[in-house]
Amino acid sequence: MKSSLFIGAGLALTAAVAFAAKDPVVMTVNGRDVHRSEFEYLYHKNTQQQIEPQPLDQYVEMFKVYKLKVADALANGVDTTKTFKRDMNQYRNELAGPLLVDSVLLYKLAHEQYDRGATEREAHHIMLFKTPDKAKNRELRQRMDSLHTVLANGGDFEELARQFSQDQGSKANGGNMGFVMAGMLPVEFEEVMYSLPEGQISDVTETQMGYHILKGGASRPFSGFCEASHILFSTQGKDETRVYALADSVADVLRQDPSQFTALAKKYSNDPSVAQNGGALPPFSTGKMVKEFSDAAFALADGEISDPVKTRFGYHVIYKRGHQGMQPFDNAKAGLFARITNPGDARNEILLDNNWEKWGKRFKLKDNAKLVAELRQNIASEGVEKALADAMAAGRGGETLFKIGKDIYTLGDFNNYAATLAKRNNDPDEARFFDKALRRFQTNMLREDAYDAVIGENPEIGNLLNEYRDGSLLYEISLRNVWDKAAKDTEGLNRYFAEHRGDFSWSEPRVKGFLVKAESDSLANAVRLRMQQLGTDTLVKTIRSEFGMPVSIDRILVKKGDNQIVDYLVFNESQGDAPFVQGYPAYFVYDIRTLKEPEELNDVKGLVTSAYQDQLEQDWIRDLKQRYPIVVNEKELKKIK
Repeated sequence: MKSSLFIGAGLALTAAVAFAAKDPVVMTVNGRDVHRSEFEYLYHKNTQQQIEPQPLDQYVEMFKVYKLKVADALANGVDTTKTFKRDMNQYRNELAGPLLVDSVLLYKLAHEQYDRGATEREAHHIMLFKTPDKAKNRELRQRMDSLHTVLANGGDFEELARQFSQDQGSKANGGNMGFVMAGMLPVEFEEVMYSLPEGQISDVTETQMGYHILKGGASRPFSGFCEASHILFSTQGKDETRVYALADSVADVLRQDPSQFTALAKKYSNDPSVAQNGGALPPFSTGKMVKEFSDAAFALADGEISDPVKTRFGYHVIYKRGHQGMQPFDNAKAGLFARITNPGDARNEILLDNNWEKWGKRFKLKDNAKLVAELRQNIASEGVEKALADAMAAGRGGETLFKIGKDIYTLGDFNNYAATLAKRNNDPDEARFFDKALRRFQTNMLREDAYDAVIGENPEIGNLLNEYRDGSLLYEISLRNVWDKAAKDTEGLNRYFAEHRGDFSWSEPRVKGFLVKAESDSLANAVRLRMQQLGTDTLVKTIRSEFGMPVSIDRILVKKGDNQIVDYLVFNESQGDAPFVQGYPAYFVYDIRTLKEPEELNDVKGLVTSAYQDQLEQDWIRDLKQRYPIVVNEKELKKIK
């Protein structure tokens, strides 16, 4: 079994970058080879980023240190953490993922949907919603089969829809959903809707949402997208006559002065999602809104105000702002691609099945036919969960379920995957669920081989992955050994400051203390009195807590010219006009001392921390050179230009 099965860090990056035997080794660091392709990629990238290109010999020395740090990260297991594995896989997927999609098939599916979108169909259906319960769904399917039998024997579609359909948006209309366009409804529904002759009854059609029986409707050219605003007058719990009268009076006002629409929408609309937007709706196609609203909106001329339109939500006054036609394919394709590649879209299943078939042939997928057939038979009678549980309980988890090349995947591997899916499975067809789950699991495993192949065939991707990998390792190990270590090592920082105090001297004095700003002179005086009662350690926290936003208090350590207020109050007390501070006209300094040099670590902590980090870095590098061997192929390095 491949280690990548469980989000393994083994992306085979080094091997991927060394995509050919002709790629010689230029350096070996702690037993790991660095190939010429990787070194050249990084060297030339570094050279391009420099105003004055770095000589090769200098870069080699820098590169050695870089690889020593990476070696230390690997030795400390940084590459085994969940965070690292997740980030690497995510970056790999971003770079190489698009190359795994069959672009020809993707374009074909997108064009099919786009071309279909040039025609709208009137949709009619009877629907029963699926539930989370498999047994209940089995009953629902049987009920739909019975309804279909009634229809086949001359039953009235509209009457049956009103009586049995659970689609509240269409049942009152005898199952009529109005005209809809491609891409609005589940793919399975759409396929039947567009292929069904007008007036003909379909077989029972299953979607993720439920079970449907469709009736073929009329066709017409695409109506485009309506740009409209509305004011909703809800009838819930209200006298409909009064609601209608109010809506009608508002419509009359708007016909006289449409510019008032935004103001009246904010005043009257019961639609919270649009009331603050002046009632404006995003552009919508036919069928996107409830039928009564959609029909009324599309029937309006641009700039026209409707009479009150009744829907199940209440009465709407609609303002037709404009109209958009069908976008060119090049403008629409990005949205189509995104929809098709979304795991929730049935067309994505077509892409996945294509990958399964194509990759299965390329990477030599081979089922254990006997075991698969046995499982399918047991699952058909017992269900997925019990059949798999029984097999595992019988100690069959180690049996080979399938192979991909030389890699073996066991029943236990699949069980871990299928058990999670089974908990959310509401498909009453257990065998179908098993077949789909097995295929998806195999596709996931095949995808790892496909990624390796794509990376091996595209050196630029391999180089980017290798760079990202080593950069991530370098960052984490540097954080551990230098940056975080310095920041948290208070004892070490104080010791470093004591030993190197002269390195942090000032060329001119600083003033140290507190700067206080207040909304009034009286408040400033009150703060000053309170500060005289407090020690300096808790002074800032206490003043902020007790006085709040009307007071601003900060510790300061500044030289002349750093702060206008301090310049006025301390360095230049009697010269010039008082500085103006927005919102804080009263200000003063407190506990001011003049320092010729730093008196404690906090006075120069940022500088000391940086210097201490430099020391830790040099100590670390010195240790790395002693612990990890480096072998350099000077002959190959000299060939690099």
